[in-house]
Amino acid sequence: MKVWNACSYGSCETGHNSVILKFVDAIAREVEGYAQCINRCEEQISLLYDEVEELRDRLGLDPREPICIEDLRHRKALHINQDRALNRVLHKEVHP
Repeated sequence: MKVWNACSYGSCETGHNSVILKFVDAIAREVEGYAQCINRCEEQISLLYDEVEELRDRLGLDPREPICIEDLRHRKALHINQDRALNRVLHKEVHP
């Protein structure tokens, strides 16, 4: 901004200078908004990493060991299917 402000002291044309300064100010505000958004996202990611580390510690898992997501999805699907089968059996017992 100091470079553009120096231009307002007579080294640039006045009308052209004001347009350029307004444009640069708009870009600077936009960049500042993006930076704030990125900072908030980084903070949320940091909180998630801390939470994951705590949960892995509670489960007795090594925080550095990668977990296969496909295995987790497979186990979840298996658990859901077991719950559905149990619900069917219980439903038949209640409604013969």
